[in-house]
Amino acid sequence: DTARLPYGTKSPASIRQYSLQAARLLHQRGQGFMRFADFLFDPSGTPTAPLDSLYPAYRAEGAGHIFARTDWSEGATWIGLIAGAYAQSHAHHDQGSLLLYQGEWLAYDSNILSHSGIRNEEELHNLVRIESGGDVVRMIEGSPPAELIALSDDAEVFYFAVDSAPVYGGQAPIDANLRELVWIKPNVLVVRDVVTTSEAAASRIYQLNTPLPAQVSGRRVHMQGSVSSLDL
Repeated sequence: DTARLPYGTKSPASIRQYSLQAARLLHQRGQGFMRFADFLFDPSGTPTAPLDSLYPAYRAEGAGHIFARTDWSEGATWIGLIAGAYAQSHAHHDQGSLLLYQGEWLAYDSNILSHSGIRNEEELHNLVRIESGGDVVRMIEGSPPAELIALSDDAEVFYFAVDSAPVYGGQAPIDANLRELVWIKPNVLVVRDVVTTSEAAASRIYQLNTPLPAQVSGRRVHMQGSVSSLDL
């Protein structure tokens, strides 16, 4: 941005020196090889607007990410969903998965606990894991994208439906992997999973990764955090 960066007709060496000086003023990422982004995405001087002027839900169509929240307060309930393509080598096997936050993580990707953050297996995400012959059936990079069937939102109810079966690349035994989510705001989530397989012995395991300790009583589970809780 030539309006913000006084490069003019300076030499490449002087531009590099200016860039390094500017980068030192910014917060640094933990991984050195990512620190170029601290400079490229410095928000200083960017026009701003009140948060409440922004709609509290967003779909990034290209990446397939969907984010929604009750409001812009720090105590808002926030959800993250994915319905798109698995087309990048560092992308995760997380199509159809769910994230949930309210003052703290209630349901997260447990790769957050890994050293690199690039553990991408199905086991680390909040979805239905499918196993055949004791092995996990994996999503395949380059397969057709997950099919976003429905997405709607208003002040009281959010609705989402996706079929992530295409991301498995036509592998047996998966015929359909449908997830529907109804969010009755602010704090009731109804998740319905319908996974059909051509193999009677295939296992379907519902996964919920959470940092909260769980107390199980019959068919009910209570998880208590420091500021929020989750009941199943």
